[in-house]
Amino acid sequence: MFQLLLDVGPHCHCLYAVLVLAALVFLASQLWKMLQQLNHESRADIPPGRLGLPFIGETIQFMAAINSGKGFYDFVRVRSLRYGNCFKTTVFLLFFVLIIDPSFEEGIEFPWTQGVESYTPETANPDKVIEAFATVGGSHKLDGLPNKSAITWMVKYLEENEDVLDAIKSRLSSFTSWEKSLKKLFLTLDDLNEMPYGSKVNKESLRMASVVPWFPRLVLQDCEIKGYKMKKGWTVNIDVTSIHLDPMVYSEPNSFDPSRFDDKSKPYSFLAFGMGTRTCLGMNMAKAMMLVFLHRLLTTYKWKVLDPDSSIDKWALFSRLRSGCPVHVTRL
Repeated sequence: MFQLLLDVGPHCHCLYAVLVLAALVFLASQLWKMLQQLNHESRADIPPGRLGLPFIGETIQFMAAINSGKGFYDFVRVRSLRYGNCFKTTVFLLFFVLIIDPSFEEGIEFPWTQGVESYTPETANPDKVIEAFATVGGSHKLDGLPNKSAITWMVKYLEENEDVLDAIKSRLSSFTSWEKSLKKLFLTLDDLNEMPYGSKVNKESLRMASVVPWFPRLVLQDCEIKGYKMKKGWTVNIDVTSIHLDPMVYSEPNSFDPSRFDDKSKPYSFLAFGMGTRTCLGMNMAKAMMLVFLHRLLTTYKWKVLDPDSSIDKWALFSRLRSGCPVHVTRL
């Protein structure tokens, strides 16, 4: 009897394996049909695009773009050329819609959206932000949280664009409160308001760096934006980097040119701090800290970037240089 069970057992196991395999094939085929149906739905109804392979979607392409050093921006750029400024995809089992047209942001100001839980960095004193330049003749790194990352990029851009550096030094020296500010331990709001070109340098640094590269929003109810149907539960991402580097929005977008902000910007074209009800609460504080840093840097130190490498830290939450932008500083 025991021998008979042993003889029958392997056949039963094979049967079970075949049944399980058949069930998996059936489920995969049904999922594939569903994905294909979504992929081929009318472009007039929902955003175009493809959802990729069953289960994994376009995760492989996403990972390849990041590991290539070109980053998420290249993943978006390739698909925007194929599908336009609004398209759908699936990455890491998550379905979402990507938007890279600033005009779409106008439609994302309504109650049907909500942002993800905001990230609140540590409270920082302006003097602490510039501690990296406090030691004469030292070599230091600036990196880390959003505002520090933004300052890091600003230092790098100024080092690479001597014409901008000379321009801001020239304009600072013409201010009536310039000599007074040199003797002050602290700057006032009036002092900061006398640095309009400095504000444009900060703004251009934030545009090019796009420290926060995108803003996710959750669709709370079925709606329509710019002719596209957005369904409840979808995640919609506003791709800030692509908007900031769009040649249709900014002329010569890869050139560091603070004077581009002499004219009024197009609506929803500058999204470094978000827009509308979801605008960053610390926006004015961040702008003030960058101006204070810029003033102290230009009036107190001279510096040289030791590592010009522009490679980006692939898996950082915020856009930052992999090298950390080490600099050598000496007091004037």
